Amino acid sequence: MNTLKTVYLSILGMIVLISGCTDSEMISPNPNQCYEGIVIAGDCPSHLFVQVTNAQIGESWELIHNQDLYEQATYNNAISINNIHQFSDLDLQFGDKVYFTINTEASKDPNACIASTVCTADVRFQSYPNKRYCINTISKQSCNEAN
Repeated sequence: MNTLKTVYLSILGMIVLISGCTDSEMISPNPNQCYEGIVIAGDCPSHLFVQVTNAQIGESWELIHNQDLYEQATYNNAISINNIHQFSDLDLQFGDKVYFTINTEASKDPNACIASTVCTADVRFQSYPNKRYCINTISKQSCNEAN
């Protein structure tokens, strides 16, 4: 009976440990880190979708895009930058490498940094990455070169 009880408690303990931690609890962005990523899509006026290449702060995301043609792709470590409208002078295209820092305080409510203007482009995404952030800086220049 004691052996069965020990096995049961061990299994229960493992279940609690495994289910008690989610990706968002385990990985938080660092406000002092320069993140590197590749532009995978954008949706005006505020959203830029980036595949982060130097840290695990994103998620697996299936892009379903219907503009001129139906496209579908899956990206690992994808995030949504929700305030790209504040950096409109940057001409970002699919495949561009970008470097950015995250505003962790503003990202506590990433919907607060979205532009309130209506998008006039005919862009339609059926989903967005759940990992959404507001940024402090973004550049095509690596952080080491910018300093």
